[in-house]
Amino acid sequence: MLDRAQAKFGSMDLKAVNSLVSSTADNLSLDSKLSIGDLVSLGKSFKGFSGDQIVTHALPVYIDMTNGGASILRLDTAAGEDVLNIFRGVPAGTVMPKSVVVSVTNATGTKGRAVEVAARLKQLGFTATSGGDIAKSQTTTSIKYLPGFEKQADLLRRQLGGIAEIQADKTLKSSAPVVLILGSSFTGVLAEPVPTSSTTTTTGAPGSSTSSTTGPVTTVKPGEVTELVGVQAGKAPEGVVCK
Repeated sequence: MLDRAQAKFGSMDLKAVNSLVSSTADNLSLDSKLSIGDLVSLGKSFKGFSGDQIVTHALPVYIDMTNGGASILRLDTAAGEDVLNIFRGVPAGTVMPKSVVVSVTNATGTKGRAVEVAARLKQLGFTATSGGDIAKSQTTTSIKYLPGFEKQADLLRRQLGGIAEIQADKTLKSSAPVVLILGSSFTGVLAEPVPTSSTTTTTGAPGSSTSSTTGPVTTVKPGEVTELVGVQAGKAPEGVVCK
């Protein structure tokens, strides 16, 4: 399409852009804030490009069914993050709060906490709903996630200050892949997530081992000196005379 437009008009001017947009009108939705000038600038940015230089990216989807029995495709939000990050201009592996679909359950013993926390997470961009209160209270705050949603669970954990235990749960559904269970030790939701180097506690399925990593991890290459320990040879400490 781009090659045909350039061959016909010779350059990506207003006429060429108009032709290109018209040819895709049935499959194109324009943002109300996108002006003609924006379209022209966009078209000119492709000047000198050929069709085979343009890279396309497909969003991952999975087959689902509506309540009415219709077969549909839904976006795989976890796998789709890396593709969307290309257009967001953020590093690969970055997880956005909107991609975290979380159900908040209250086990603190204080009614209404699930609604409050879900509302706060929504304010921060998370796709959060309240799962209500449960009769059996617990002390520890925990996060369960469907395998494949580890990054989403970790972002939520860091938004809580890194205090929650994380556990994979294959029984969760893709429509609600992350579940936050509030314990009585829960202190609140932070305005900004703590860095990824903060304390992480991960609990596996029953019978598996549990690992805990505290603080940042520094990798030192063989022969590399990161800090001088002691006194450098040939230089005496201040106030000391060597004989």
